[in-house]
Amino acid sequence: MEILHSKNGKHDKYFYIFFIFIALLFLVLRMYEEYSFSKRGVYTIGKVTNWESAEQGSSCFVDVYYHGKIYKTVLNTTRPQVGRFYYVSLLANDPGSAGILKEEVQPCILEKPIPYEGWKKIPSCN
Repeated sequence: MEILHSKNGKHDKYFYIFFIFIALLFLVLRMYEEYSFSKRGVYTIGKVTNWESAEQGSSCFVDVYYHGKIYKTVLNTTRPQVGRFYYVSLLANDPGSAGILKEEVQPCILEKPIPYEGWKKIPSCN
């Protein structure tokens, strides 16, 4: 019985080491994404054009305005209001892969042109 018990303990040990390794890997990837965004990331404006629910999540269709062009992209997010404008995060060197919908854009910001290079931080009306 002792042999079986120690063998199970050995498997448990490997499982915990594997679990810790995977958790650390996700943490490092998240930190790298944040670092990349802080160096090359910008905010711009996106308009939600459609939202579809599916069995395995949902799809939010967004027109992203950047560099004087419109990039059509699909994001996985909670249900935003179709036709509304939201801040979108993206990497400046890859505008087609927009990141996350942030807060809704204030009307005073929509009255001004969107900067060609986007914003480094979300603008305010003041």
